[in-house]
Amino acid sequence: MTPTTPASFYDFNGEVIEVHLISLMTIVSGLKLSVKFNEDFQGTVSSARKILSTPKGYPTEDILHHLSTVLEETKEYYNLN
Repeated sequence: MTPTTPASFYDFNGEVIEVHLISLMTIVSGLKLSVKFNEDFQGTVSSARKILSTPKGYPTEDILHHLSTVLEETKEYYNLN
């Protein structure tokens, strides 16, 4: 794995999004904190909403679930587990 290892997934509109795996890991970590403390730490929730093109009221927990699943599947793909 390198800092630029890609992670690809679908956004809310069904379009393929590609980010660096390290960025995805950072976003998922920030979302976990945001859900735990009900606060948007350093704009993580806002960034995730923008990346996924989610509607304003879409639950943060669902965003976290989606991106956590993507992260686990990407790690499996690259044999990083």
